[in-house]
Amino acid sequence: MIDRPNERFLGAGEAVSGPTAGAIANAIHMATGLRMRRSALYA
Repeated sequence: MIDRPNERFLGAGEAVSGPTAGAIANAIHMATGLRMRRSALYA
């Protein structure tokens, strides 16, 4: 653990939730050839 008292807290899941949606969208694109422009992944 790194002691950073002046930094905003990020839990283990919070730091990766943004890139995960993009990775899932890219995986769907690679598997189906379709690019999802509107999805709950970007909500």
